[in-house]
Amino acid sequence: METTKDDGGCPIEHYIVEKYDTDTGIWSLVGTSPTCDIQCKDLEPGKEYEFRVRAVNSEGESDNLKSLRPIIAKDPFTVPLPPSAPDVVDWSEAHMDLEWKEPIDDGGSPITGYIIEMKVRHSSEWTVAQQIDGNRRKGTVHGLREGDEYQFRIIALNKAGPSEPGQPSRPKEAKARFLPPKIDRKNLKDITVSAGDMLKFDANVIGEPPANVTWKFESVEIESKSDKTMMITNVPYNTKLVIRGCKRSDQGSYEVLAKNQCGKDMVTVNLRVIDRPDHQTNCSIRGNLI
Repeated sequence: METTKDDGGCPIEHYIVEKYDTDTGIWSLVGTSPTCDIQCKDLEPGKEYEFRVRAVNSEGESDNLKSLRPIIAKDPFTVPLPPSAPDVVDWSEAHMDLEWKEPIDDGGSPITGYIIEMKVRHSSEWTVAQQIDGNRRKGTVHGLREGDEYQFRIIALNKAGPSEPGQPSRPKEAKARFLPPKIDRKNLKDITVSAGDMLKFDANVIGEPPANVTWKFESVEIESKSDKTMMITNVPYNTKLVIRGCKRSDQGSYEVLAKNQCGKDMVTVNLRVIDRPDHQTNCSIRGNLI
């Protein structure tokens, strides 16, 4: 409220403020104030009120000055909109670093912090992992279990309270980010097959990031053949070499090499192909006739 323009020739001692409940139709005292501001307490949120003010000096009270329109009791600001879904920017077997974008609307009050919630993939239960003070849009969650996949979501805080949770992050497995390759040797052993048999070498390959895998035959790099008699299939963490209808010419030494930025690993296996002997066209028989 503003100071009266005419104090009647005597200093203003204080002001009387009253409120009007539009539901009951009753005016009641809010309080008195020596200045032009006062705090109105015990208002019911969402309810309409009107107000009137009288100035008081040594000669008495002024006429009422009434508010122009009813006022709804509510905060001048609201909770913020949800933040963006967080991105996992770094990770290990036991932690993940997150970053996210602030809400597009802070509700009229500055962001005072964030809450990071987490859950294991396929679980419906979200738990609080960490609370961030201030408008710092990054955080780290520790204590993760290796091999589990996790999702995260963010809640923004301002003076009015917490926002709705934002969209969850994509599932992310807790695992090493940088790991030298290691080829599983269980299925990579020297082998003897019969001509015409099918041969398959199948091996898992650990490593982070996933290793680039190549195969060699007698030290020369090989690839899948167009007639599909030899097929090489590489996917993250696994490699396969299949030979259909093995021939004697397939016999020899095979090398599989896995390599990433952290190191490399190589395994050599030997293939032996056995077959019936060839038909001998240049054959002579010698002996004595009886």
